[in-house]
Amino acid sequence: MKMKCNLILAFVPILLLFLIGTANATFLRAQLVNSDGDVVNDYYVSSSAKAYADAVGANAANDFKLRAYYNVSGENASVWVTFVYKVGDSFTIIADGATSGTYLEQLGSEQTSGSIYYADSPVSLNFRNSYAIFPGHIYAVISDNNTVESTDTFISINSTDGYLVGSYSASDVAGTYDQTTGLVSLTVNGVTGQPNSFNILSEHPSDQFLMVGICTDGYGETCSDDNATAPNVANSLDTSILNPPVTSAVNYRYYVINGMGTQFCIGPNINVSLTTNNSNPDDGDAVLLTATIENLGNVDIDSEFNVRFYDGTTLLDTQTISTLNSDSTTDKTYVWDTKWQTGSHTMWVKVDTTDTIKECNEDNNNASALVDVEVTYSAIVYINDTESTNFPMVGRPYNVTVNVTDSTNASVSDAVIRIVEKNGISVFAPIQAWQEGSTNKSVVSYSIAEVRTNSSGLVSFALIPTGNKLLDVEPYIATYYTGNYSLYLEIYVAGSLKNTISLTVGELTASEPNGQVTVLNNDIVDYVKDVVYDMYAKIKGWLHYS
Repeated sequence: MKMKCNLILAFVPILLLFLIGTANATFLRAQLVNSDGDVVNDYYVSSSAKAYADAVGANAANDFKLRAYYNVSGENASVWVTFVYKVGDSFTIIADGATSGTYLEQLGSEQTSGSIYYADSPVSLNFRNSYAIFPGHIYAVISDNNTVESTDTFISINSTDGYLVGSYSASDVAGTYDQTTGLVSLTVNGVTGQPNSFNILSEHPSDQFLMVGICTDGYGETCSDDNATAPNVANSLDTSILNPPVTSAVNYRYYVINGMGTQFCIGPNINVSLTTNNSNPDDGDAVLLTATIENLGNVDIDSEFNVRFYDGTTLLDTQTISTLNSDSTTDKTYVWDTKWQTGSHTMWVKVDTTDTIKECNEDNNNASALVDVEVTYSAIVYINDTESTNFPMVGRPYNVTVNVTDSTNASVSDAVIRIVEKNGISVFAPIQAWQEGSTNKSVVSYSIAEVRTNSSGLVSFALIPTGNKLLDVEPYIATYYTGNYSLYLEIYVAGSLKNTISLTVGELTASEPNGQVTVLNNDIVDYVKDVVYDMYAKIKGWLHYS
């Protein structure tokens, strides 16, 4: 994954030994100690000095010394030492000797620690107020004279042997890599000292005592390019890596600031995400899966890699991408048919499953999305034993059978069937319409029959559509007040409405019978209609006509 925004560099304690140069090759190790011989992790002091102190602890006179270890007795003779910031070939001296204008001191008397020898510099080897101003993993210089030369021995001082505590923030170095030139840009845009979070940058905004470089290690020993710089200055540095092949291993480098390194990667980085146009489709719906593939890396991909869509572990489709430049995006899609796929599904997209492309991050090549395919419900309606949703006329008794199944072709038992007649002829609530000022008012009538299916998903009953001729001859009532006449069937499963089926009536005018029919529950239906007939007659008698 390519890092975005600023990166924080903090010194990580790692035991490490480096020897550079040709002189005094038997020197093994160096420490930053005080006059008591204790290792010092030094802190920035925001005082008039505005630098790392050359004394710590309760005794302010405990000035720093450099302790050097070696394996041949007498190597301390005629050896001069000092402290420097160093990255690659760039270094700057950060200590003063006892004599004005000198920066090194001779090692003192030899001491032993087991089979190893060591010697200390005098306590007068102090940090320079105007130079030891930034945190760092510092170096000891071992010289055979009172000058510092590139051929001297530079010893990287381990974190356990003393360092200048603090941290850096820097620009997105990896994001600036140019594969055609091999160059990156590094800007140190934040410097913080400890323990009190001193803003060193504000106190030394332009001092050029930052050694920066692009290196193969985190301490700045082996570097392809380095430079002495100041905060907020853009440094163009060479990685010496040009147009790396994407089918070979990626390259890792460190950008190092005063011996403090942060690793970054040079290579492609494929990231994929998966979206759907419908996460809760009905069984049989088509679901569009969209994979968005990005190259978050800093190297263009010029070799083909695959993109695969899965339903769980079942491969659905394989596609390919031939090229994908750095910081570019492309989409791949697949239309998934959900027929017979009810239930919860984890859909996957996986890219570069053959590991053709070597990436900075191999952990973001898969993405998933959850899709819950809903069971759908339907019904077949039989009117007088004929499959149909149309009643030929109103005012005629019909035998109705409803057969409810789900999308898996299973019969649905105990489903609630509601047949709704809206604005039919109602004894209880006849259609009424009026105006209150400019507002239309009305009574809308609903007649609802409710039945339940048996274990086979079937239910049969008698039904008599009433229609409403009034809406036919006086359509303004329907248009402006109540709405028109309609007849429909609703399916409820476990209390939830699952489907609605429209029913129609061919003729809204009742016709004289041309025979007699027997309907389901005929005796009860016949008795009810006698009661209704009698009730209609009495209602008519109650009504006053003007």
